[in-house]
Amino acid sequence: MINEQKVLKQRFLISGKQSRLKNIKALAYSKRLKRIFVLDSQEKAILSFSVFIGGNIAPKRKLYDESFDLADSLVIDDANEEIYLISEIHKWIKVYKSRADIDNRDPAHDTNVLRSLYLTLLGITSIKEFSFTDTLNIIDEENLEFKIEKTNLNWK
Repeated sequence: MINEQKVLKQRFLISGKQSRLKNIKALAYSKRLKRIFVLDSQEKAILSFSVFIGGNIAPKRKLYDESFDLADSLVIDDANEEIYLISEIHKWIKVYKSRADIDNRDPAHDTNVLRSLYLTLLGITSIKEFSFTDTLNIIDEENLEFKIEKTNLNWK
């Protein structure tokens, strides 16, 4: 549950064999979907869980890819219902539907990469911070700030 200071309070604990959680690298919260997204490098997966259920539970949605063990963080874009998966070391961003699920054949749950971007092509050599609104905001290790309008990005 989130309080007025926008801090996630512990309400439920998710753990156990059914959760498939092994090596958590990053967490993100979707206010719109009321889900916690977990990047697990050992599972090479993004697993999502309802914020209203705890215990030894299986993820509500699962997304797998061999490259997920190379990712460092993830950001949820609630407005567009997308997951931005970021590899700071390999300098790429991959975008997936936040409703993606390998167990659901409905097109709304498609697991394909929607877009990808290799940051070295933009002259970005490291990522210290990443955020977005209508612009992609990146601060690199030298504290150089990059602000790029999303519409101007050369997504693949």
